[in-house]
Amino acid sequence: MIIGQLGGAQGLQSFLVQNNVTEDIFIEQLQWNMLLGELASAEVEVPEGAVATFFEENRTYYDQPETVEVSHILVETEEEAQEVLALLKDGGDLLTLAGEYSLDPGTATQGGYLGAIPRGYTVAPFEETAFSLPVGEYGLAESEFGWHIITVHAKTEAAEAVFDDIADQVERDYRASVALDIQNYMLKLEQESEIDIQWP
Repeated sequence: MIIGQLGGAQGLQSFLVQNNVTEDIFIEQLQWNMLLGELASAEVEVPEGAVATFFEENRTYYDQPETVEVSHILVETEEEAQEVLALLKDGGDLLTLAGEYSLDPGTATQGGYLGAIPRGYTVAPFEETAFSLPVGEYGLAESEFGWHIITVHAKTEAAEAVFDDIADQVERDYRASVALDIQNYMLKLEQESEIDIQWP
């Protein structure tokens, strides 16, 4: 997740160079920060009813949105899209064809796989086609990026979260949301003890 937030492996390397740290030091600091975050969260007092209130205030975060699990092949023209679509309908291999034809460098080597996407995640023409296709079918959509040959692998209906099913997760999230930030937590520990904490 952290590597994804940095922009993948290339983003991680840029981050390491910009901050003049090795990957080992980065991992050590990340583990240290995670541990401190857990310790800070453990110190949070949870008033009665606070977790349920937090759940209600953040319900959209916990509700399961409607999603479609999709792959696509991006090409430049409608003619190319029709050609690739015909190859797929004739039994062509999605992985092979994506690697051969797709202009999307992020998915071409993974068979065009985008994973499960909710509404609002992609451009409108792509979304409309993806959500209207039956599972296992192919369809075309034109966007500002070009022509997409889309296939749907699975669909998940929207579902409201049930507090009792995820109460432990909600409590962890509540604690994290009100925890002291890590630097203040370190200062608090230092003041309460006779230990001089050396920052990494």
